[in-house]
Amino acid sequence: MRIKLVVNIKSTETALNRILNNETMIIKLILKFLGILFILLGILFIINPEVIYVWLEDNMKTSSLYIFAILFRLSLGILLIVAAKDSKYSGPIKFFGYLAIIAALVLILIGQESFQGLIALLITDFRPYAHVSGLFSMGAGGFLIYAFSRRINSQSHN
Repeated sequence: MRIKLVVNIKSTETALNRILNNETMIIKLILKFLGILFILLGILFIINPEVIYVWLEDNMKTSSLYIFAILFRLSLGILLIVAAKDSKYSGPIKFFGYLAIIAALVLILIGQESFQGLIALLITDFRPYAHVSGLFSMGAGGFLIYAFSRRINSQSHN
């Protein structure tokens, strides 16, 4: 009876570890996908930034852009914080996660009207620097992909 109970506990632990590993792999995959999206947006900013600016101007007045901005930052922040321990740079990844959550909270606090004003100001101020923004976007995407690529086990080199 005792042996059977120990075996069941160990098999349950193994099953839980598999589930947690699968969730971690899914989160890392989502973050790598976001990295690819950041790179693609960066390329678009370099090739034809007006597409993004026109889209932002057309959707600036809708509440869906405001809600999306908040939900995206909250989701990104939570994903980064949860996955930070499995990245190559856990400190900076966790920092960016908390920063994204703080940004979402600030957007909530300023409200939709101030958000629209902020977007209008950013479009005006950053339009001449769209190519630089594209490079930053591509760098952030590359960093996400690299940070969540397979970690090299330092013990295997000994």
